[in-house]
Amino acid sequence: IYFDEYNSFRHLVMVLMERGFKRLAYLSPEEDHGHYSIKDRAQGYLDAVQSSGQEPRIYLHSARPTDQDYDLSLYEWMKGPERPDLVICYDDIIAFQLQRVASQLGLRIPEDLAIATTGPDFMSALSPIPLTVMELFWLKMGQAAADMAIQLVAEKRDQILSQVLSPKLLERRSTQRSLSEEPVLVSPEL
Repeated sequence: IYFDEYNSFRHLVMVLMERGFKRLAYLSPEEDHGHYSIKDRAQGYLDAVQSSGQEPRIYLHSARPTDQDYDLSLYEWMKGPERPDLVICYDDIIAFQLQRVASQLGLRIPEDLAIATTGPDFMSALSPIPLTVMELFWLKMGQAAADMAIQLVAEKRDQILSQVLSPKLLERRSTQRSLSEEPVLVSPEL
């Protein structure tokens, strides 16, 4: 049981480009821990951006959570007139850290820099500026796994087919320049 990371991330990028964002960047973990989502999200971003004729911008996130301010020399790409107008983060933890960096740089969200991410809705909703999120339904994944386990035992089967879950896009203030607080649920067209 797994999330369709490639198509959901591609959909996220396409929807945000339709909203008028022109300089989209992707902020990926520096370390590849071998999880399929790292490559699938990056490829979804790349394919969407390249299909629109825009230049892809992938940056590696190397900062670790800290109580101190971040080393802004790691974020030179966020300075100047060519900085991204939207950064899509691999996950909500990176998005939270990016918000702190943006604050240190004096950037306003979403007026100067929009942010979107992937993760559970409750985390993104807790952000000081509610984040647009490609929501991963962990509860649905758990329910599907339990159903699959029951089916394996009840039917005495050795295996069962994989199940793919499609995340849903929930747009919030972090990408809404109208500053609306109401989330907008966007059905994926995967």
